[in-house]
Amino acid sequence: MREGDLPGHDRVVVSHVGLWVMGAVLELDVHTGPELFEVEATPVDSNRVADALGLFARSSSRLTHVSASKLSASPTNDMLAYAWRVNAAILVVEDDRAVRRMLERTLLAEGYDVVGVSDGGTALAAIERAAPDLVVLDVGLPDLDGFAVSRRLRGKGLALPVLMLTARDSVGDRVAGLDAGADDYLVKPFASEELLARVRALLRRGEEPRELLAFGDLVFDVQARSARRSGEQISLSAREADLLELLLRNPRQVVSREVALERVWGGAAAASHNAVDRYVSYLRRKLGEPELIHTVRGVGFVLDR
Repeated sequence: MREGDLPGHDRVVVSHVGLWVMGAVLELDVHTGPELFEVEATPVDSNRVADALGLFARSSSRLTHVSASKLSASPTNDMLAYAWRVNAAILVVEDDRAVRRMLERTLLAEGYDVVGVSDGGTALAAIERAAPDLVVLDVGLPDLDGFAVSRRLRGKGLALPVLMLTARDSVGDRVAGLDAGADDYLVKPFASEELLARVRALLRRGEEPRELLAFGDLVFDVQARSARRSGEQISLSAREADLLELLLRNPRQVVSREVALERVWGGAAAASHNAVDRYVSYLRRKLGEPELIHTVRGVGFVLDR
């Protein structure tokens, strides 16, 4: 069995509150706690759950803990419990290097995955590549200020939580920040304890299930529109992401060119069969070997090994 292959099925969906192995009937009891999620499965299914969790571990750079242990209280005495822990990703946008490094150290010490940038343009580009769980955003940036960055995020329909930092403490400034799309507003100087408390509160507020689609060693994050294969990040355009999602939601089923045009392009009037073939070629090149997308002559394409 190759690393990443799942016996008996091809698609896995993992969320903050559960795990489902498509094509297999699993009786799962899901327990949730602060950043810790556990799944119990009967012994007949435990190998499949273990393989699914292993795939999730290899595909997620934010997975920090996977464990399996027997439950002594289990009626059968051999039920296994699996647990995994996911770190929240935080983007820090602050032009003052000393303040940015302080913020990074404080958040890293709490176990968060932290990326720091110094200007609004770089922040917007980073968010477009991979949306974080929270943005800590300074108002006084050298190019686009924090208000403009927040407005652009909301203009794109991104609902990720934004904690705005500023030395401006007037009521008018706070109202301006909130109206620009910020979820919370923290005035400098501030205590680390207050910063962390506000971060925790915003992450709780912003929690929502995260869906991953997987086939073999290929994993696609539906919300982030990003993919990984064998743990390696794959850069996708919006159209490529839509086409890959369509194939992943229909594994080992032929997807016709007509269906692809309807679902990805919005209808045959918007593009031709050649456009579908071209984007399939783009995906094949990006996904690499061994090839996963195969042509069914005269019909369409199928995701298979």
